[in-house]
Amino acid sequence: MIQINLHVSDAHTGTLLATGDYFKPSVVGRSPVQMVDAVLDKLFSVKGSPLPDPPPPPGIESESPSQ
Repeated sequence: MIQINLHVSDAHTGTLLATGDYFKPSVVGRSPVQMVDAVLDKLFSVKGSPLPDPPPPPGIESESPSQ
């Protein structure tokens, strides 16, 4: 395989949310799994500062170091 095109759409509205393409015309290329992983990594990479960790659910306390 030398090319893959991925399109991500909203399941309810059909609105196109993102596209990703990978094209490498080479005799020694990547495996199909590596190509898909490369496109998905680009589609789902976080730009800018990372999101903070969500707070724990109510009733669950975070562990604190012992003294």
